[in-house]
Amino acid sequence: MLKCKIKKAGIDVSISNGVLTLRGERKTEEETRDKKQHRIERFHGTFVRRFDLPDNIDQSAITAEYVDGVLDLNIPKTAKTSPETLKVDIR
Repeated sequence: MLKCKIKKAGIDVSISNGVLTLRGERKTEEETRDKKQHRIERFHGTFVRRFDLPDNIDQSAITAEYVDGVLDLNIPKTAKTSPETLKVDIR
């Protein structure tokens, strides 16, 4: 089994126009040696994931933490506001 751990430097998190974008690159190398063979396998690739954020998100307060290969995003909501009702005059 090949385990691929992405390093913190290989991850980019950004927000633009209400869209959260996760971008990263993974590189893995596995080497096996025994009496009859010497094998090296290399895997690499990039990924991008985009998520539309709802309107009630405080984009300036979003935080991210990366510990032991797990990216934890904290996306706080803004204070809940009730929809505003406007009276329209009929002429």
